[in-house]
Amino acid sequence: MKLSRIAGLLAGAGILACAQMAVAAPGDVTGGIITFDGEILDSTCNVTTGTSGNFNVKLPGVSKEDLDASSKTTGWVSFPIALEDCSKGDVYASFSPTGTFVDTATGRLKNTVGAGTYAEFVDVQLREDDDTVIKIGQQTTGGNTPKTITIATEGDGATLYYKAGYYATGVATKGLVKTQVTYSVAYN
Repeated sequence: MKLSRIAGLLAGAGILACAQMAVAAPGDVTGGIITFDGEILDSTCNVTTGTSGNFNVKLPGVSKEDLDASSKTTGWVSFPIALEDCSKGDVYASFSPTGTFVDTATGRLKNTVGAGTYAEFVDVQLREDDDTVIKIGQQTTGGNTPKTITIATEGDGATLYYKAGYYATGVATKGLVKTQVTYSVAYN
């Protein structure tokens, strides 16, 4: 009796397995395997610009007439980010879109000086050293590829160069401009 019950259960399980296989036709794919590849580096790079990687970029004083219409730019200043003790690979500065300073729609930095003393209708835009516009938060999306420097030998350094300048969002008014961005050294 027990043997026939076990045989019946096994036969039922076999029929169920066959039925399940019949539902998925040979050409139908209902799932698959996703493989993730990466590498843990010994270290990335040490930033030697500024103090602990923090530094100021002084933009020049400019006339509001230079920013009298939307999309006009002026006051471009080049700034370096010096690196040492890097791991091998292609390195760039990744500018973070987090915080109150970044306009995530435009990828530019908002002026954050308090009311009454700040210039209105002015953002700060970042560019690669070849004048390619950097849209903060969009550096590696939508086909955008950041400019990199190759570190060929473990422990070598490099200097990344970028530019910052004023960008008019309308007819600029006179006043102060102050903003900031968080960055990190990234590998491509």
